[in-house]
Amino acid sequence: MHSTVRHPMIGLSLTGLLGFGVAGCGVAGHLATPLTGPGPAHVSHAVKTSGAETPSPSASPPHSPSASTSRVTTASASTSTSPATTPAGTSSPYTAVVSQTLQWLQARTHQPLGAPTWIPSASTPQGQYVSPTANLSAQGWAIFLHLTNHPYEVNNPAINQSPDTQNWVSWGLNVMTPSQLATHRLGLLEAYSEMGPSHPPVTTGTPQPVPLGTGITGSLYGNGTVIWHEGDWTLMVQGTGGASDVAGAKTLVAYLHTASLPPYPGLVDVVQNTASVDWLTGSSLFSIMGGHEPALDVLHMAVSWRPLS
Repeated sequence: MHSTVRHPMIGLSLTGLLGFGVAGCGVAGHLATPLTGPGPAHVSHAVKTSGAETPSPSASPPHSPSASTSRVTTASASTSTSPATTPAGTSSPYTAVVSQTLQWLQARTHQPLGAPTWIPSASTPQGQYVSPTANLSAQGWAIFLHLTNHPYEVNNPAINQSPDTQNWVSWGLNVMTPSQLATHRLGLLEAYSEMGPSHPPVTTGTPQPVPLGTGITGSLYGNGTVIWHEGDWTLMVQGTGGASDVAGAKTLVAYLHTASLPPYPGLVDVVQNTASVDWLTGSSLFSIMGGHEPALDVLHMAVSWRPLS
Protein backbone atom coordinates (compact mmCIF):
# COMPACT_ATOMS: atom_id res chain seq x y z
CA MET A 1 0.00 0.00 0.00
CA HIS A 2 2.74 2.37 -0.81
CA SER A 3 1.49 5.88 -1.38
CA THR A 4 3.12 6.27 -4.77
CA VAL A 5 0.96 3.46 -6.12
CA ARG A 6 -2.22 3.36 -4.10
CA HIS A 7 -3.13 7.05 -3.92
CA PRO A 8 -3.85 7.90 -7.57
CA MET A 9 -7.51 7.08 -8.06
CA ILE A 10 -8.49 7.33 -11.73
CA GLY A 11 -8.98 4.47 -14.15
CA LEU A 12 -8.70 0.70 -14.20
CA SER A 13 -4.93 0.64 -14.01
CA LEU A 14 -4.97 0.75 -10.19
CA THR A 15 -3.13 -2.21 -8.72
CA GLY A 16 -5.44 -2.18 -5.71
CA LEU A 17 -8.78 -2.04 -7.51
CA LEU A 18 -10.19 -4.18 -10.31
CA GLY A 19 -7.43 -6.61 -11.02
CA PHE A 20 -4.01 -7.56 -9.65
CA GLY A 21 -1.61 -10.46 -9.52
CA VAL A 22 -1.26 -12.34 -6.27
CA ALA A 23 2.22 -13.56 -5.38
CA GLY A 24 3.52 -15.66 -2.51
CA CYS A 25 4.49 -14.40 0.91
CA GLY A 26 6.65 -15.08 3.91
CA VAL A 27 9.96 -13.78 2.54
CA ALA A 28 12.35 -11.96 4.87
CA GLY A 29 11.28 -8.43 5.66
CA HIS A 30 7.61 -9.03 4.87
CA LEU A 31 4.72 -9.82 7.18
CA ALA A 32 4.46 -13.52 7.85
CA THR A 33 2.57 -13.57 11.16
CA PRO A 34 -0.73 -15.50 10.98
CA LEU A 35 -3.91 -13.47 11.05
CA THR A 36 -4.89 -14.78 14.47
CA GLY A 37 -4.61 -13.66 18.02
CA PRO A 38 -6.70 -12.10 20.77
CA GLY A 39 -7.94 -8.58 20.42
CA PRO A 40 -9.81 -6.20 22.68
CA ALA A 41 -13.56 -6.26 22.93
CA HIS A 42 -14.90 -3.80 20.39
CA VAL A 43 -18.13 -1.97 21.18
CA SER A 44 -19.91 -0.02 18.45
CA HIS A 45 -21.84 3.13 19.31
CA ALA A 46 -24.19 4.67 16.75
CA VAL A 47 -24.06 8.39 16.14
CA LYS A 48 -25.56 10.63 13.50
CA THR A 49 -22.95 11.53 10.88
CA SER A 50 -24.05 13.27 7.69
CA GLY A 51 -27.52 11.92 8.34
CA ALA A 52 -26.45 8.26 8.43
CA GLU A 53 -26.19 5.89 11.37
CA THR A 54 -22.53 4.95 11.68
CA PRO A 55 -20.48 3.28 14.40
CA SER A 56 -18.30 5.71 16.29
CA PRO A 57 -16.41 5.70 19.57
CA SER A 58 -18.35 7.09 22.50
CA ALA A 59 -15.24 8.98 23.59
CA SER A 60 -13.29 10.12 20.55
CA PRO A 61 -9.48 10.08 20.75
CA PRO A 62 -7.52 13.18 19.70
CA HIS A 63 -7.98 14.04 16.04
CA SER A 64 -10.70 11.41 15.64
CA PRO A 65 -13.46 11.84 13.04
CA SER A 66 -16.11 14.24 14.27
CA ALA A 67 -19.72 14.61 13.26
CA SER A 68 -19.44 18.36 13.78
CA THR A 69 -16.97 19.00 10.97
CA SER A 70 -18.19 20.70 7.81
CA ARG A 71 -19.01 18.88 4.62
CA VAL A 72 -18.50 19.81 0.98
CA THR A 73 -21.48 19.84 -1.36
CA THR A 74 -22.28 16.57 -3.10
CA ALA A 75 -22.83 16.11 -6.79
CA SER A 76 -26.58 16.06 -6.29
CA ALA A 77 -27.79 19.60 -6.81
CA SER A 78 -30.85 19.07 -4.61
CA THR A 79 -29.11 17.55 -1.60
CA SER A 80 -25.99 17.86 0.49
CA THR A 81 -24.70 14.91 2.47
CA SER A 82 -28.09 14.20 4.03
CA PRO A 83 -29.47 10.67 3.63
CA ALA A 84 -30.34 9.68 0.11
CA THR A 85 -33.66 8.14 -0.79
CA THR A 86 -34.21 5.12 -2.98
CA PRO A 87 -36.65 5.27 -5.92
CA ALA A 88 -39.26 3.72 -3.61
CA GLY A 89 -38.77 6.59 -1.19
CA THR A 90 -37.13 4.62 1.61
CA SER A 91 -34.20 6.17 3.40
CA SER A 92 -30.67 5.09 2.50
CA PRO A 93 -27.88 4.93 5.08
CA TYR A 94 -25.43 6.35 2.53
CA THR A 95 -24.88 9.94 1.48
CA ALA A 96 -26.73 10.96 -1.68
CA VAL A 97 -23.71 10.84 -3.98
CA VAL A 98 -22.69 7.38 -2.71
CA SER A 99 -26.24 6.05 -2.93
CA GLN A 100 -26.53 7.22 -6.54
CA THR A 101 -23.27 5.50 -7.45
CA LEU A 102 -24.29 2.25 -5.76
CA GLN A 103 -27.56 2.33 -7.69
CA TRP A 104 -25.57 2.76 -10.93
CA LEU A 105 -23.53 -0.35 -10.09
CA GLN A 106 -26.52 -2.34 -8.83
CA ALA A 107 -28.20 -1.98 -12.21
CA ARG A 108 -25.15 -3.50 -13.92
CA THR A 109 -23.80 -6.25 -11.65
CA HIS A 110 -24.84 -9.02 -9.27
CA GLN A 111 -21.58 -8.79 -7.33
CA PRO A 112 -21.86 -7.84 -3.64
CA LEU A 113 -21.89 -4.08 -3.13
CA GLY A 114 -21.25 -1.88 -0.14
CA ALA A 115 -19.87 1.47 0.97
CA PRO A 116 -18.96 3.56 3.99
CA THR A 117 -21.95 5.34 5.47
CA TRP A 118 -19.57 8.00 6.80
CA ILE A 119 -17.48 10.08 4.40
CA PRO A 120 -14.76 12.38 5.81
CA SER A 121 -14.75 16.13 5.47
CA ALA A 122 -12.62 17.60 2.72
CA SER A 123 -10.31 20.54 3.30
CA THR A 124 -11.43 22.30 0.15
CA PRO A 125 -12.41 25.83 -0.88
CA GLN A 126 -16.05 26.78 -0.50
CA GLY A 127 -18.20 25.62 -3.41
CA GLN A 128 -16.43 22.43 -4.43
CA TYR A 129 -18.48 19.32 -5.10
CA VAL A 130 -18.02 15.58 -4.69
CA SER A 131 -18.52 13.84 -8.05
CA PRO A 132 -18.38 10.05 -8.50
CA THR A 133 -17.00 7.66 -11.07
CA ALA A 134 -17.48 3.88 -11.00
CA ASN A 135 -15.67 1.07 -12.78
CA LEU A 136 -16.94 -2.46 -13.31
CA SER A 137 -15.38 -5.67 -14.61
CA ALA A 138 -15.84 -9.42 -14.24
CA GLN A 139 -13.26 -9.33 -11.42
CA GLY A 140 -14.90 -6.58 -9.37
CA TRP A 141 -15.88 -2.94 -9.15
CA ALA A 142 -14.59 0.34 -7.79
CA ILE A 143 -16.07 3.67 -6.71
CA PHE A 144 -13.96 6.83 -6.86
CA LEU A 145 -14.99 10.15 -5.33
CA HIS A 146 -13.48 13.28 -6.84
CA LEU A 147 -13.54 16.93 -5.80
CA THR A 148 -14.79 19.06 -8.68
CA ASN A 149 -15.71 22.68 -9.31
CA HIS A 150 -19.08 21.67 -10.76
CA PRO A 151 -21.56 18.95 -9.79
CA TYR A 152 -21.47 15.92 -12.11
CA GLU A 153 -23.55 12.78 -12.25
CA VAL A 154 -21.98 9.31 -12.11
CA ASN A 155 -19.26 8.80 -14.75
CA ASN A 156 -19.73 12.14 -16.48
CA PRO A 157 -16.67 12.36 -18.82
CA ALA A 158 -16.02 15.90 -17.61
CA ILE A 159 -14.91 14.55 -14.23
CA ASN A 160 -11.71 13.01 -15.57
CA GLN A 161 -11.27 15.56 -18.34
CA SER A 162 -11.25 18.62 -16.09
CA PRO A 163 -7.79 19.83 -14.99
CA ASP A 164 -9.41 21.04 -11.74
CA THR A 165 -10.56 17.57 -10.64
CA GLN A 166 -8.91 16.32 -7.44
CA ASN A 167 -8.93 12.63 -6.56
CA TRP A 168 -10.19 12.05 -3.03
CA VAL A 169 -11.15 8.62 -1.66
CA SER A 170 -12.08 5.28 -3.23
CA TRP A 171 -13.16 1.75 -2.40
CA GLY A 172 -13.99 -1.41 -4.26
CA LEU A 173 -14.15 -5.17 -4.57
CA ASN A 174 -11.96 -7.83 -6.18
CA VAL A 175 -13.44 -11.31 -6.63
CA MET A 176 -10.78 -13.89 -5.74
CA THR A 177 -10.25 -17.05 -7.78
CA PRO A 178 -10.05 -20.47 -6.04
CA SER A 179 -6.28 -20.56 -6.54
CA GLN A 180 -5.91 -17.14 -4.97
CA LEU A 181 -8.10 -18.16 -2.04
CA ALA A 182 -5.85 -21.19 -1.48
CA THR A 183 -3.12 -18.74 -0.41
CA HIS A 184 -2.77 -18.16 3.32
CA ARG A 185 -5.13 -15.33 4.24
CA LEU A 186 -2.40 -12.97 5.37
CA GLY A 187 -0.33 -13.92 2.33
CA LEU A 188 -3.22 -12.98 0.07
CA LEU A 189 -3.68 -9.66 1.83
CA GLU A 190 0.06 -8.98 1.77
CA ALA A 191 0.32 -9.52 -1.95
CA TYR A 192 -2.76 -7.42 -2.59
CA SER A 193 -1.37 -4.67 -0.39
CA GLU A 194 1.88 -4.56 -2.36
CA MET A 195 3.91 -6.05 0.48
CA GLY A 196 4.63 -9.34 -1.28
CA PRO A 197 8.00 -10.53 -2.61
CA SER A 198 7.93 -8.19 -5.61
CA HIS A 199 7.80 -5.12 -3.39
CA PRO A 200 10.32 -3.52 -1.01
CA PRO A 201 10.38 -4.87 2.56
CA VAL A 202 8.35 -2.91 5.07
CA THR A 203 10.38 -4.05 8.10
CA THR A 204 14.07 -4.16 9.00
CA GLY A 205 15.98 -5.53 11.97
CA THR A 206 14.82 -7.58 14.92
CA PRO A 207 11.48 -6.41 16.34
CA GLN A 208 11.20 -5.14 19.90
CA PRO A 209 7.95 -5.31 21.90
CA VAL A 210 6.26 -1.96 22.44
CA PRO A 211 3.12 -1.31 24.54
CA LEU A 212 0.40 0.45 22.56
CA GLY A 213 -2.27 0.77 25.24
CA THR A 214 -5.50 -1.09 26.15
CA GLY A 215 -3.50 -4.29 26.61
CA ILE A 216 -2.14 -4.36 23.05
CA THR A 217 1.57 -5.01 22.47
CA GLY A 218 3.08 -4.27 19.08
CA SER A 219 6.39 -5.03 17.38
CA LEU A 220 8.69 -2.08 16.66
CA TYR A 221 11.19 -2.72 13.86
CA GLY A 222 14.51 -1.06 13.14
CA ASN A 223 13.10 1.22 10.45
CA GLY A 224 10.37 2.46 12.79
CA THR A 225 7.55 0.31 11.42
CA VAL A 226 5.05 -0.81 14.08
CA ILE A 227 2.96 -3.95 13.57
CA TRP A 228 0.29 -5.36 15.86
CA HIS A 229 -2.72 -7.69 15.76
CA GLU A 230 -6.30 -7.28 16.92
CA GLY A 231 -8.40 -10.39 16.43
CA ASP A 232 -8.20 -11.35 12.75
CA TRP A 233 -6.78 -7.95 11.80
CA THR A 234 -3.13 -7.05 11.26
CA LEU A 235 -2.31 -3.35 11.52
CA MET A 236 0.86 -1.60 10.48
CA VAL A 237 2.19 1.94 10.67
CA GLN A 238 5.09 2.07 8.23
CA GLY A 239 8.30 3.52 9.60
CA THR A 240 9.25 7.13 9.06
CA GLY A 241 11.09 7.80 12.30
CA GLY A 242 10.45 5.38 15.14
CA ALA A 243 8.88 7.27 18.01
CA SER A 244 6.35 9.15 15.87
CA ASP A 245 5.13 5.86 14.42
CA VAL A 246 4.59 4.44 17.91
CA ALA A 247 2.52 7.50 18.78
CA GLY A 248 0.47 7.05 15.62
CA ALA A 249 -0.06 3.38 16.40
CA LYS A 250 -1.23 4.24 19.93
CA THR A 251 -3.79 6.67 18.49
CA LEU A 252 -5.24 3.96 16.24
CA VAL A 253 -5.28 1.41 19.07
CA ALA A 254 -7.18 3.87 21.29
CA TYR A 255 -9.75 4.47 18.56
CA LEU A 256 -10.23 0.78 17.77
CA HIS A 257 -10.74 0.02 21.46
CA THR A 258 -14.18 1.62 21.10
CA ALA A 259 -14.98 0.94 17.43
CA SER A 260 -15.20 -2.22 15.33
CA LEU A 261 -13.64 -2.87 11.95
CA PRO A 262 -15.55 -5.29 9.67
CA PRO A 263 -15.62 -8.77 11.30
CA TYR A 264 -13.35 -10.46 8.76
CA PRO A 265 -9.62 -11.10 8.31
CA GLY A 266 -8.13 -7.76 7.34
CA LEU A 267 -5.04 -5.61 7.00
CA VAL A 268 -4.56 -1.90 7.74
CA ASP A 269 -1.50 -0.17 6.30
CA VAL A 270 -0.67 3.41 7.33
CA VAL A 271 1.89 5.38 5.32
CA GLN A 272 2.57 9.03 6.12
CA ASN A 273 -0.62 9.24 8.20
CA THR A 274 -2.98 8.00 5.53
CA ALA A 275 -4.32 4.46 5.43
CA SER A 276 -5.48 1.68 3.15
CA VAL A 277 -7.82 -0.93 4.59
CA ASP A 278 -8.41 -4.39 3.05
CA TRP A 279 -10.50 -7.29 4.29
CA LEU A 280 -11.55 -10.69 2.98
CA THR A 281 -15.04 -12.16 3.26
CA GLY A 282 -15.66 -15.35 1.35
CA SER A 283 -14.24 -14.79 -2.12
CA SER A 284 -14.68 -11.01 -1.88
CA LEU A 285 -11.68 -8.83 -1.12
CA PHE A 286 -12.79 -5.30 -0.22
CA SER A 287 -10.51 -2.28 -0.13
CA ILE A 288 -10.76 1.32 1.04
CA MET A 289 -8.06 3.79 0.00
CA GLY A 290 -7.89 7.11 1.76
CA GLY A 291 -6.06 9.25 -0.76
CA HIS A 292 -4.57 11.96 1.44
CA GLU A 293 -7.17 11.73 4.22
CA PRO A 294 -5.88 11.16 7.79
CA ALA A 295 -5.56 7.53 8.84
CA LEU A 296 -8.25 7.83 11.52
CA ASP A 297 -10.75 9.07 8.95
CA VAL A 298 -9.99 6.11 6.69
CA LEU A 299 -10.44 3.70 9.59
CA HIS A 300 -13.71 5.41 10.45
CA MET A 301 -14.85 4.84 6.86
CA ALA A 302 -14.13 1.13 7.33
CA VAL A 303 -15.92 1.10 10.70
CA SER A 304 -18.98 2.66 9.05
CA TRP A 305 -19.00 0.17 6.15
CA ARG A 306 -22.39 -1.31 5.36
CA PRO A 307 -23.19 -3.90 2.67
CA LEU A 308 -25.90 -2.87 0.23
CA SER A 309 -28.91 -5.02 1.06
